[in-house]
Amino acid sequence: MTAINCLVTSDAVHLFTDAGQADPASMRLQAISSKVALLPEYNAVFAANGMTFVEQLFRSVIAQSRFDDFDALVSAFPEVIKRAIESGTHYGMPAVWPNCEIILAGWSPRLDVPAAFVFASYDKFIEKRVKQFIRPSISGLAFDPQDIERSGFALMCKQRDTHFPVEDPNEGGFIKSKSMRRVVHGFCQHTVVTRDAISTRLLERWLDAPE
Repeated sequence: MTAINCLVTSDAVHLFTDAGQADPASMRLQAISSKVALLPEYNAVFAANGMTFVEQLFRSVIAQSRFDDFDALVSAFPEVIKRAIESGTHYGMPAVWPNCEIILAGWSPRLDVPAAFVFASYDKFIEKRVKQFIRPSISGLAFDPQDIERSGFALMCKQRDTHFPVEDPNEGGFIKSKSMRRVVHGFCQHTVVTRDAISTRLLERWLDAPE
């Protein structure tokens, strides 16, 4: 589990993400690394939750393909996901990705607007355009369009301080037990995509270390 928060405004897409990579076998913190992949050739970025180190799989598939622009990449992304999943099986990853959500964000040259799309496993990775996306869901805080960076950082801090139910992958039987765990680790990264550029920076580093 991880934090991916997205807000689309009239002139940009904003992503706020953490950096914790969990071992799927134990759900322990395995590594600290950015979860945002930059695609400057399409003026786009993407991030995923639910799986570990999937950014490399997607970057490899995209690098072996060619798309006219961001809009073409969005249209082809379900096939990109399919190929990434197939590629992952060669490295010991499962053939089915449960509870996985992927955000693809960028500037649409066709519409001349910023846009963000969610591709979720529970929706069979069908494209869904969003204006706002907050994971893990949390109450009491929201983006402030007048101060996006401050409110996005506050949202991430609230997510970090909250413990969420996480399924125990080692629990046998048909019913998996869940334990309450912190799921936001590493650092808070703010990434912005505008018509002309991609920018990203760290807002805060947390004293987490792989277990």
